[in-house]
Amino acid sequence: MSESTQEFVPYSREQLLEKSSELAGVLEKIDEVREEKAAAMKDFKKAEGDLSAKARKLSKVIRQKGEYRDKQATIFDVTAARKTREDA
Repeated sequence: MSESTQEFVPYSREQLLEKSSELAGVLEKIDEVREEKAAAMKDFKKAEGDLSAKARKLSKVIRQKGEYRDKQATIFDVTAARKTREDA
């Protein structure tokens, strides 16, 4: 039966530079992922807001059992149709 143990091995200057470079790359990738997350959250919040507004509108018309709608009105210009005494 063998037992596994760990021993601390110090890095050389070159190995530390390599690990530092690797860390810089990972930190840069973290920043990129966070920026992507922020952009995605902005899109999600907009979509959620749009859906919430639609749900509130539907809830309101259901509570009121109806809704107000725009009505098209035809307006006649009666001044153009009148004849003056001079025309008669």
